[in-house]
Amino acid sequence: MIAAYLNPATPFYKESEYVIRILFEIIGVDFELVNRLDSLKVGRHKIIVSYGEPLSKSSLPKGCFQINIAQFDYEAFLRKNEEPSPQFLINDNSNQSIPYLFSNAYLSLNEELWKDEETGHVLISSKKNHISCDVDLISTAFYLLTLENETIINKRDSHNRFLRKFASNSEPIYNFGAVDSYCFLLTSFLRKAAHAQNIPLIHKALWPENYQFALCLTHDIDRLNTWTFTKVKSYIISLFQRGLVNPLLLIYRLLKLVFSLFNWESWLGNFEMILKIEKRYGFNSSFYFVAGKHHELDPVYDLNSRTMQNRFKYLKEHETEIGLHGSFQSSEEYGYLKTEKQVLTELTNQEPVGGRQHFLRFTKPQTLLNIEEAGLAYDSTLGFSDAFGFRCGISFPFRPYNTETEKPYSFYEFPLHIMESAIQKNANYRFLHKNNIEPIWKEVQVLLRQIKSFDGCVNVLWHNSDFDRFDISWYAKFYENILHWVYANNGWGCSGRELLSWWKKRAESKINTVLVNGHEFQINLQQIEFDDFSIIIDPPKDWPNCNIEYEECTGQFEVRDGKVYVTLKDIVAGKAKIRLAIEKN
Repeated sequence: MIAAYLNPATPFYKESEYVIRILFEIIGVDFELVNRLDSLKVGRHKIIVSYGEPLSKSSLPKGCFQINIAQFDYEAFLRKNEEPSPQFLINDNSNQSIPYLFSNAYLSLNEELWKDEETGHVLISSKKNHISCDVDLISTAFYLLTLENETIINKRDSHNRFLRKFASNSEPIYNFGAVDSYCFLLTSFLRKAAHAQNIPLIHKALWPENYQFALCLTHDIDRLNTWTFTKVKSYIISLFQRGLVNPLLLIYRLLKLVFSLFNWESWLGNFEMILKIEKRYGFNSSFYFVAGKHHELDPVYDLNSRTMQNRFKYLKEHETEIGLHGSFQSSEEYGYLKTEKQVLTELTNQEPVGGRQHFLRFTKPQTLLNIEEAGLAYDSTLGFSDAFGFRCGISFPFRPYNTETEKPYSFYEFPLHIMESAIQKNANYRFLHKNNIEPIWKEVQVLLRQIKSFDGCVNVLWHNSDFDRFDISWYAKFYENILHWVYANNGWGCSGRELLSWWKKRAESKINTVLVNGHEFQINLQQIEFDDFSIIIDPPKDWPNCNIEYEECTGQFEVRDGKVYVTLKDIVAGKAKIRLAIEKN
């Protein structure tokens, strides 16, 4: 019912196709990508999403609705080799401010939907059977997903890392999940188009069990022990710097430090404490271990030691993911990561499916090629070591783009958004306490709310060495604050392995919708590999009553906020169908 039309002569055709497939994968609607106008058929394609110049009415199937996205001259922009400045969209009906980088004015229609925040110029408009989006969502998304900023800006830190602060004109773009917001925009376009056609918009639920958003929990194991001489010294100095003139309070905190130093968990990774916190909310997490030593900054622990083998045993008994933390040089040196994966597999008797690079080191394209060559199914490196934010402009899993082959890599990237080390970069937050935790917690909540508003996935890294049973530095409390907030807001807490399994199966699942007659639809369920699976039916406002019949599956539905949430079980792959009849008032 939905077609995405791309002219083969479109500049950056492969890149445009890549972005369109990512957007539709996230939205979860059934669509067909076509590159010939004569492939568009009456009755078959009721909604056409086109990229580039608007299609003439005569070239479209009769009665269809066109959503046109303008195309900016992206190739000419790249030749300038300059950093863009973000601009923002606003409208009267949303509290969202949506960033963009590129726009081209093609057509202004009757109904104003979104304007430029600064100029007030209408950039998204509509009329009865047409939406015109003058913002080039496709090029902006491609720019962010491929980290083009990091090609233009040559600055790197002492570990050869790109830091958020190196951006000047474009730095504010990292405050936003721009690609998330484009999925939100495109969904709103499709809903408006479907309802104008008097049909429902039908799409896959984003997360299992109708959770609203997701939280991926990860721990890099850079060392087992919580304490080092430097850390103890820094903590004692911080006690005096905080102005703790109360002698009893000072003695109390020093005693807590002593108790922590003599607590065995502080020297064996704090795994028990971490899992206890997470299980309190029914969440799971991933632990990433370094399996190669090529540099002085690589961890010193021995994976083959009795201690480490016992630690592995404990994690496996609790069905916790053991992943790969690529060594310091594995991001740049060919072959290291593949060897380290083999070592970790042999020492744990299970193959790691994903992980993250040590120190968040990333070099394009070498790191991507190394991850692909190692055969990892996901990576979670792309975040900032010095700040929170959206390094790739997205919170959802996505496959990075290989510019040489002009195809996506085989693995998924899980972008990183929050790391406790980024908090500690600020001297004021090296050790948290009741007087300084509130400001940084408010900052984190802004990011959490934004991702929740787009039903996205928050990715959190909390090193095991920043936990201790007496929580002297308050980082365990801060971590639990995040978990509690997500739990209270109907979020799904998962490991990287669980996120990968869900997202791959969801992407491969097909819901093919066919209009039978009038207000009756048949939804064919294909390649569904879940014990239960949910779809969302978003009907026009004057269609509140529906009747659903199930074939080769069972199900139940409920109506919330004008949408029909259908939960399916006992699905027979390739045979399951739903018949949907909607009664108009």
